[in-house]
Amino acid sequence: MNVDELMTIVRAEGLDQPVLEGLGVMRDDAVVMEAGEGAWTVYLADERGGRVLATVREFESRSDALDHVVEKLRQTARAREALIRLRDRRATADG
Repeated sequence: MNVDELMTIVRAEGLDQPVLEGLGVMRDDAVVMEAGEGAWTVYLADERGGRVLATVREFESRSDALDHVVEKLRQTARAREALIRLRDRRATADG
Protein backbone atom coordinates (compact mmCIF):
# COMPACT_ATOMS: atom_id res chain seq x y z
CA MET A 1 0.00 0.00 0.00
CA ASN A 2 1.09 3.57 -0.58
CA VAL A 3 -0.10 6.87 0.92
CA ASP A 4 -2.46 7.63 -1.99
CA GLU A 5 -4.18 4.26 -1.55
CA LEU A 6 -4.40 4.80 2.20
CA MET A 7 -5.96 8.24 1.82
CA THR A 8 -8.46 6.92 -0.74
CA ILE A 9 -9.61 4.37 1.86
CA VAL A 10 -9.71 7.04 4.60
CA ARG A 11 -11.96 9.27 2.48
CA ALA A 12 -14.18 6.43 1.21
CA GLU A 13 -14.77 5.00 4.70
CA GLY A 14 -14.92 8.32 6.55
CA LEU A 15 -12.01 7.38 8.81
CA ASP A 16 -9.97 9.80 10.91
CA GLN A 17 -6.98 11.42 9.23
CA PRO A 18 -3.77 9.72 10.36
CA VAL A 19 -0.53 11.52 11.21
CA LEU A 20 1.97 10.26 8.65
CA GLU A 21 5.65 11.02 9.10
CA GLY A 22 4.93 14.32 10.85
CA LEU A 23 2.12 15.44 8.54
CA GLY A 24 -1.33 15.74 10.06
CA VAL A 25 -3.01 16.94 13.23
CA MET A 26 -1.95 15.26 16.46
CA ARG A 27 -4.94 14.61 18.71
CA ASP A 28 -6.09 12.10 21.30
CA ASP A 29 -6.36 8.64 19.72
CA ALA A 30 -4.64 9.74 16.49
CA VAL A 31 -3.07 6.91 14.52
CA VAL A 32 0.55 7.92 13.96
CA MET A 33 3.20 6.51 11.63
CA GLU A 34 6.80 7.64 12.06
CA ALA A 35 9.84 6.78 9.96
CA GLY A 36 12.95 5.65 11.78
CA GLU A 37 16.26 4.13 10.80
CA GLY A 38 15.16 1.38 8.43
CA ALA A 39 11.83 0.88 10.19
CA TRP A 40 8.42 2.48 10.54
CA THR A 41 6.57 2.76 13.82
CA VAL A 42 2.78 2.89 14.13
CA TYR A 43 0.94 3.74 17.35
CA LEU A 44 -2.04 5.50 18.88
CA ALA A 45 -1.37 8.88 20.45
CA ASP A 46 -2.52 9.68 23.96
CA GLU A 47 -4.10 12.99 25.04
CA ARG A 48 -0.65 14.60 25.25
CA GLY A 49 0.56 13.35 21.88
CA GLY A 50 2.67 10.60 23.40
CA ARG A 51 2.61 6.94 22.51
CA VAL A 52 0.07 4.53 23.96
CA LEU A 53 2.71 1.88 24.61
CA ALA A 54 0.38 -1.10 24.20
CA THR A 55 -0.29 -0.01 20.59
CA VAL A 56 3.31 0.49 19.38
CA ARG A 57 4.27 -1.72 16.44
CA GLU A 58 7.35 -1.58 14.20
CA PHE A 59 7.52 -2.60 10.56
CA GLU A 60 10.38 -3.19 8.16
CA SER A 61 8.44 -1.93 5.15
CA ARG A 62 6.51 1.28 4.68
CA SER A 63 3.76 -0.63 2.88
CA ASP A 64 3.22 -2.96 5.86
CA ALA A 65 3.16 0.05 8.20
CA LEU A 66 0.52 1.75 6.03
CA ASP A 67 -1.56 -1.45 6.04
CA HIS A 68 -1.43 -1.38 9.83
CA VAL A 69 -2.43 2.30 9.86
CA VAL A 70 -5.63 1.39 7.99
CA GLU A 71 -6.28 -1.48 10.40
CA LYS A 72 -5.85 0.81 13.44
CA LEU A 73 -8.05 3.54 11.89
CA ARG A 74 -10.83 1.00 11.30
CA GLN A 75 -10.41 -0.41 14.80
CA THR A 76 -10.62 3.08 16.31
CA ALA A 77 -13.76 3.84 14.30
CA ARG A 78 -15.42 0.59 15.46
CA ALA A 79 -14.54 1.31 19.09
CA ARG A 80 -15.94 4.84 18.84
CA GLU A 81 -19.19 3.51 17.30
CA ALA A 82 -19.52 0.90 20.07
CA LEU A 83 -19.06 3.60 22.70
CA ILE A 84 -21.79 5.71 21.11
CA ARG A 85 -24.18 2.71 21.08
CA LEU A 86 -23.42 2.04 24.75
CA ARG A 87 -24.07 5.66 25.70
CA ASP A 88 -27.34 5.61 23.74
CA ARG A 89 -28.47 2.44 25.54
CA ARG A 90 -27.61 3.95 28.93
CA ALA A 91 -29.44 7.18 28.09
CA THR A 92 -32.51 5.19 27.03
CA ALA A 93 -32.39 3.05 30.18
CA ASP A 94 -32.08 6.12 32.40
CA GLY A 95 -35.07 7.54 30.57
